[in-house]
Amino acid sequence: MLDLIARQLAAYRKQHALSQEEAAEQVGCSLPTYRSLEQGTYHVDHLADPRLSTIMRVATTLHLEQDLIAVFDAGTRKADGRE
Repeated sequence: MLDLIARQLAAYRKQHALSQEEAAEQVGCSLPTYRSLEQGTYHVDHLADPRLSTIMRVATTLHLEQDLIAVFDAGTRKADGRE
């Protein structure tokens, strides 16, 4: 799921010709948080575990709500042994 977010953030930013700082402002997070999300890198000194609220703001900005719901649903089905 976080790989999907990283790829989509980079694509969105490039498509709209935004800097990382401008994209972070649109998403509503700090620049270091945005960079970590876009790069898909999570370090102890940066973003060890992104908040669900941050992920949902990103998803809303990128119009990825349905994609995330599908990922969560697939994970739930797998955990329940329905796959």
